[in-house]
Amino acid sequence: PRDDTRISAGVKWIPMEQVIAIAPVLDLDMFVSWENAEVLAQLEGAKVGVRVIEMQVAHLQSSVPLESCTDYIAALSEWAGDFLHEQHPNFPRENIVVFPNGVDLDRFTEERELDLEDSQPPTFIYSSSPDRGLHHLLNMWPDIRYALADYSDQTPVLHVCYGVETFLQHSRWSHKCDGPRAIQIESGLKQKGVTYHGKIGQD
Repeated sequence: PRDDTRISAGVKWIPMEQVIAIAPVLDLDMFVSWENAEVLAQLEGAKVGVRVIEMQVAHLQSSVPLESCTDYIAALSEWAGDFLHEQHPNFPRENIVVFPNGVDLDRFTEERELDLEDSQPPTFIYSSSPDRGLHHLLNMWPDIRYALADYSDQTPVLHVCYGVETFLQHSRWSHKCDGPRAIQIESGLKQKGVTYHGKIGQD
């Protein structure tokens, strides 16, 4: 296979189809896949010390048995680990390892003085997928504006820098929880102080 090595942010990588093509000559200490057991299953002949798949509770489907292609599952919480084990009971629970999000809760337990310049309104930026809590932020936005009224004479602004159209299109009429969330997001983006930018390029 051709050498299709690329560098991104200092990390050397090659496209997955090339990894599969050179699998018989791979010699790795660890291979981590994000929610893609099929890739792990295709690494036939590769020398891999440990195979890990990172899974979220919202993406549980796998066309191959996890116990046949991976050594460990990485979950975000103990609850998520238990839930994943319920969905994949043949996978050993002791091999579902928790890698929590890097949030230090102690940072949010004390009052902090805000030092805001009068010329600059309090500014917030949301730049992730809308199903990762955008509806929560938009529901909280009136309370955030009210709480900041004592610190600044200017109206706080929230910039949403991520496309939501696809999510809204597929979720608006869902009978699951995504339906109400889509309606909340569509309405919440019209609030005072909220600017929706849509998809933002990397240039």
